[in-house]
Amino acid sequence: MPSNDPYVYLSDGGHFENLGAYEMIRRRCKFILISDAACDPDFGYEDLGNLVRRVSISASASSSGRRWTRALESLALQGQEIERARA
Repeated sequence: MPSNDPYVYLSDGGHFENLGAYEMIRRRCKFILISDAACDPDFGYEDLGNLVRRVSISASASSSGRRWTRALESLALQGQEIERARA
């Protein structure tokens, strides 16, 4: 985009993954806190499911799949805790 363009494109960045956690997992952050403020009245956790799918794909396609697998296991545990809390 030219610096003299009169318009600016502003985005919340949710084009790939809405929670912002994928990149933190990729960067090997030890602790990641996710706060999801999406409208989800049916508690479908679609954004979390999307994150799990993307991490799973990266785990199978990456030479460092072990790191991705650990992140995926952690996400699965968090999902189980959410389900228990809802019951």
